Amino acid sequence: MSRASLLEDLKSATADYASARQKLADAQFCQRHGMAHDIAAATMIEHTAYQRWLRAGTAFTRGR
Repeated sequence: MSRASLLEDLKSATADYASARQKLADAQFCQRHGMAHDIAAATMIEHTAYQRWLRAGTAFTRGR
């Protein structure tokens, strides 16, 4: 992969991770205030997005 495509992948992963963190925060808020929530799904999605973000960052740093 070229460095430019690695950077685009990292940017995409960063945006996805930020979105997942926000959704997790929303689910945690709902849980604290007794509203309907799906904390398990939000946690899994956030964890998956974090792992993708780590892989993309490592690939970009190493240039692979």
